[in-house]
Amino acid sequence: MKKFLRNKLTVVIIILSVAFLSLITYSAKTQNNNIIANSVGSGTGKIGGFFYTVGSEIKGFFSNIFYASSIKSENEELQLKNTELEKKAVAYDNLIEENEELRKMLEFKETRGEYDYVGADITGSSGEGWLQSFIINKGSDDGMKEGLVAISPNGSLVGVIKNVSKSWSEIETVTSPNVSIACYISKVTADINDTNNENNGDNTDNQSVNDAPNGVLKGISTNKQTNPRAEINYIPIQSDVNKDDLVLTSGLGKLYPKDIVIGKVLEVKEETGKGMKVATVVPNVEFNKLNGVLIVIPKDGVSVDGEVKY
Repeated sequence: MKKFLRNKLTVVIIILSVAFLSLITYSAKTQNNNIIANSVGSGTGKIGGFFYTVGSEIKGFFSNIFYASSIKSENEELQLKNTELEKKAVAYDNLIEENEELRKMLEFKETRGEYDYVGADITGSSGEGWLQSFIINKGSDDGMKEGLVAISPNGSLVGVIKNVSKSWSEIETVTSPNVSIACYISKVTADINDTNNENNGDNTDNQSVNDAPNGVLKGISTNKQTNPRAEINYIPIQSDVNKDDLVLTSGLGKLYPKDIVIGKVLEVKEETGKGMKVATVVPNVEFNKLNGVLIVIPKDGVSVDGEVKY
């Protein structure tokens, strides 16, 4: 009986030992398999990550190209729209300016109804330059004659017609050395650009021609000058003439309508040796912005000898 128990214990120990060894062997194999799997998985992950990164960069590259192309197209469309808006804005400004000129013309016509008026567009400058002369699109077929006076939309003196063709005429401006105008100097210094003020109409209520200093205005502008100027000579030395005094046509000789604004006095110099003063005048016309003029036509027509008289 004791021998049997000893044999049974031995068998149990053997069985337990075998089971323990089997367990150890299985664990070792499992661990080795995990190491191999991890190694393979790690390598595969690196390769996959590489291709994923390359693919992403290629995708991003082409996306950027398409995005840049889209942005360029949008910018071109915006530039076209901006150009169109600028053109419309310029056209609108021109329309406003034209309407303002028409308003001034109508107001001046109502103020000086003793004359007839013909509108004319400026088509270009003559050989002497804008400050001295320019061309209008009205000629003898439209009733133009040498000696007819041109004024601006606000009623200021521009010049006089010197040459006439069938379809065009040449106007010499008040700043041309070839133009001489009998004028007088008024102490009234109101806004001469305002067509409603009385200086663009009859000025005799403020200061008569006989009481005011008189003189002859002559242009002094040249092609090299950018600022139009004229001078009044033969002003009596005792005359009271100052800067900003108003200069108007006197109507003496009837070559120019009376009381048309010419400009303002810029400076006055005394020539004691000649016993007179000389005044530099700034015309009330911006020649670089002038697009059209009104030709002043006497309602009584011209004189018998063909000379225009106002």
